Amino acid sequence: GAQRSADANVVYQQLLKHQDQLKAGASFQFDDYEELFSPVPAQRMDLGRTERMPGVFAEYSRNRERFTLVAGVRADYNTLYGEAISPRLHLKYDLGPLTSLRFSGGSGFRSANPIVETPAAQASARQVVIEGDLDFERSWNTGVSFLHKFKWFGKKWSFALDAYRTDFTAQVVADMDRDPQQLVFYMLDGTSYANSVLTDLQVQLGKQVEMKASYRWYDARTTYSGELRERPLVPSHRGLVDLGYTSKDAHWR
Repeated sequence: GAQRSADANVVYQQLLKHQDQLKAGASFQFDDYEELFSPVPAQRMDLGRTERMPGVFAEYSRNRERFTLVAGVRADYNTLYGEAISPRLHLKYDLGPLTSLRFSGGSGFRSANPIVETPAAQASARQVVIEGDLDFERSWNTGVSFLHKFKWFGKKWSFALDAYRTDFTAQVVADMDRDPQQLVFYMLDGTSYANSVLTDLQVQLGKQVEMKASYRWYDARTTYSGELRERPLVPSHRGLVDLGYTSKDAHWR
């Protein structure tokens, strides 16, 4: 496999009243893929392709004392997969000097490279089957984030809570359960989503010692051959505890 890429952007930026800002521009993305896959010596699959994607975009930022808004949209046309319209909205509101609430929503898209993105499945010597023409992966994303900083027992604390959801309207599915001897790729026919909740707690235990503790719950489900199931090999629960020490002269961390 080999990939050659080039991109160009031109951006116009203008300051408006109250420090508001407007950005607009155009972009061009070029990707050339050479990909040959030989699951067995007698078989060779040519998965090479060339994508050219011109696009235009605009973004408006509005800043007030406690409120920030960023709204944008971009329109792209891919020579293989057609058009893609991507709106996006970000909102931030400061509930207090040390507390903020954020919301984000919008859509996204990407080109998938299924062989490269499933290396673990290749080790099983399954027969690779690609059903139909593959297309863009497209999704809608929404999320909220809460951050609060406070003092407790004479220590500085920080608590964050993030909750996000992604709904796929188009997705390249890697199905390993239809047949134990096959790895089948096809476009999604049904529902596919991912929910994520992350909690993060930080405390400054001393001038030189800091502790962080995080927990993430993840629920990812995709429709495989008409049945909505959990996505394999995706852990539902993840945790992390991190202790940091910095020397007084900041030469050691």
